[in-house]
Amino acid sequence: MALIDEFNAITARPDQAALGTVCLKNSISFLHKVGYFIKDLVEVSEPINTTDTLIQLALPTNFRAWNYIRPKDRNGALLSPLESIQPGQLFEQWDRAVVKGLQRTGVYYNAGLNCNINLALPVSGLLLGYYALPDLTKTTYETDDWLVVQYKNLVLNYAAAYFYSIIENEAVAAQFRNLAMAEIRQLEIQETIQDISL
Repeated sequence: MALIDEFNAITARPDQAALGTVCLKNSISFLHKVGYFIKDLVEVSEPINTTDTLIQLALPTNFRAWNYIRPKDRNGALLSPLESIQPGQLFEQWDRAVVKGLQRTGVYYNAGLNCNINLALPVSGLLLGYYALPDLTKTTYETDDWLVVQYKNLVLNYAAAYFYSIIENEAVAAQFRNLAMAEIRQLEIQETIQDISL
């Protein structure tokens, strides 16, 4: 049975299928943000074909957050992970004598839709580890997304809570929210235990 059909069976509101679909997708997106789950981690090797030490990369599709960025030396060996900083932390000191800010190296930060990487030496590539959100524009998200497959009841209950809040039935929304909150705790515990055992 399709996820929207199960949702309509719970809410008994098939006339609100379009709103139900929005609630399901919002629920899935929110639940992926409850924690940093190893099943959301994507690892990509990015070749770098420049001798520049300041590199700007477009953030990956469905990007949520970085886990690590590791440069590769000219021979392809992995080096220590870079440090994540805020943009304002790039200049480590200000030399008033030459009126020039000294930039930190071995760091990266996001600015807009880009990741700026400042290295001490040129590299041959980067190993990018980041958490991704599911692509909810695909028609197969119901079967492709691990969270939907493994925690379908949680997705449905959270979506129902969201749905009933929108249509201003807070009493029913609270019932579904209470169910979902208990299941969210279960999700956090279960997936954290799985992460540790890996």
